[in-house]
Amino acid sequence: RNLTLPLDLIKKMVEWGRNHRDVASILFVEGDNHYVMDRSEEYALFMHKHLLDPDPIEVKGGYQSDNPPVPTQVNMMRVICHPDKMEVVKPQVAECVAGYAAYAQSLPTTIDIMAPGTNKAAGLHVLQKSLGLSMAECCAIGDSENDLEMLQSVRVACAMGNAVKKTKAVSHFVMPKNTDQPAGVVCLIRSLTAALKATKVEVESTAKEKLRVACF
Repeated sequence: RNLTLPLDLIKKMVEWGRNHRDVASILFVEGDNHYVMDRSEEYALFMHKHLLDPDPIEVKGGYQSDNPPVPTQVNMMRVICHPDKMEVVKPQVAECVAGYAAYAQSLPTTIDIMAPGTNKAAGLHVLQKSLGLSMAECCAIGDSENDLEMLQSVRVACAMGNAVKKTKAVSHFVMPKNTDQPAGVVCLIRSLTAALKATKVEVESTAKEKLRVACF
C-alpha cells in the first residue's frame, strides 16, 4: 500500500489519456481515494458503478488544464476501456509503463498499473506471516492475469473455469465458472472442508497441532 508510482509515469499516463480519452479512462488510486480526469468519460465511473469502488474525485481542471494537479502519491493506476478495444490499448499501456512499473489485465475492461513488486503474492506473504501460515498450508484461486504471482506462490493453485489462459496454465486445477451453480469458489471451499473433515492426523507430541488450510 505504501509503494507509489513515479510522478514521471503519472504525468506520462495523463498525456496518454488526453490523447486517447475517446477510447479509455484513467483511474488514479491514492490510498482510499480514487481520482479521474473527467467524470463524464464513458468509463470514468465504471469501477464505482459495477464493482462498488469509491466514487472517484475529478482532478481540478482535468484535461482542460495544461498542468493538472494530479495526485502524487499514487499506489495504482487503472486504464479502463471497452473489451473490444483492449487489444489496441494494452500494447500502448505496456509501452508507456516499460521501465517504470508492472502491469496486468485484471478484467476484460481493465489494466492495473502497479509499482514493481506490488502484486497479490506480496500481499499474501504479509497475511501469511501475520497468521503464522506456511505456503504448504495455503491454496489460492483466481481468474485473471493479476492473479498469476499469487497462484505461483502457493502449494495448491486453482483457476476459475472462466479464467484467462495464462491463469489456467499456472494452476493445478480448473474449477467451475463463476456463473455455474455452484460456482468455482464454492466448490473449492466445499472440497477443502470435506478433505479436512475426512483427514485424521495423530501427532506424537506433547503439543497439540491442528491441520489447517487457508484459501485466498
